[in-house]
Amino acid sequence: MKPLIVGTRGSALALAQAEMTEAALGLAFPDREIIRKVITTTGDRRTDVPLSQVAASEGIIDKGVFTKELEVALENGEIDLAVHSMKDVPTVLADHFEIVGALQRAPVSDVLVCSDTRSLDDLPVGATIATGSVRRQRQLQWLRPDLKLVDIRGNVPTRLQKLRDQDELDAIMLAEAGSRGLPEQAYSGRYPDSMKAI
Repeated sequence: MKPLIVGTRGSALALAQAEMTEAALGLAFPDREIIRKVITTTGDRRTDVPLSQVAASEGIIDKGVFTKELEVALENGEIDLAVHSMKDVPTVLADHFEIVGALQRAPVSDVLVCSDTRSLDDLPVGATIATGSVRRQRQLQWLRPDLKLVDIRGNVPTRLQKLRDQDELDAIMLAEAGSRGLPEQAYSGRYPDSMKAI
């Protein structure tokens, strides 16, 4: 029986999700070897522009920037299945693709990680918050119109490091699912005390 080849991105979160998927597959198909294939996507390569502009800069408006290369690998028979975060999956799938399973749903809250304060309300007037999500930027504008909002790219550990290293950043906002889904070693230590779900 041929091995099952699982395609995934190489980020810490993607690898954690792939590991959970492989564990579930191992229970369902105990006699089959499971092989992981890491694939770099457009969204992984293009960290030089805001995420909202990546697709336009690459001319792939009809494809998800974190799924295109995995779909090509599926079409070419290089992998048997792909593991995605559901937020990255395009709303409309091509007819020859199918979502065949999902892991247990992770928390749906966002988290605010602050460098010096304990909550959104405690941030000073005009504080700078970085997030890669247009939705989160709009929510923050609604809650605190005085805030300065800037774009940020990179995986969760990279974003946390930017908060530590860049004095002009007062906080970053992340998906709780992404931040809590990572193995602790991805943070080079424990979660910051100021991480708070909102």
